[in-house]
Amino acid sequence: MYEAWPFFSSAIANMEMVLAKGDMAIAGRYAGLVQDRTVATHVFGQIRAEWDCTIETLLAVTGQSALLEKTRTWLRRFAFACLTSTHSTTFRSN
Repeated sequence: MYEAWPFFSSAIANMEMVLAKGDMAIAGRYAGLVQDRTVATHVFGQIRAEWDCTIETLLAVTGQSALLEKTRTWLRRFAFACLTSTHSTTFRSN
């Protein structure tokens, strides 16, 4: 279905980019702000488990071993854009 249906492959590609941009380390830091540690651990654990399951399923559907494996050029451009954006912001503030 992924290979044969353009709508589905486009939806999967969009999901892949969202997952690639997400950062569970930052999410974990937000979880650290919750005063009730039991709740924070439980909720973040569920979020992390679903995140991992979603990535695992997406990789199985696309036949990749890592996110954006088939779009490495895009990944390099995205990384460069992030670096450029960071540096231009730094230069403007000086």
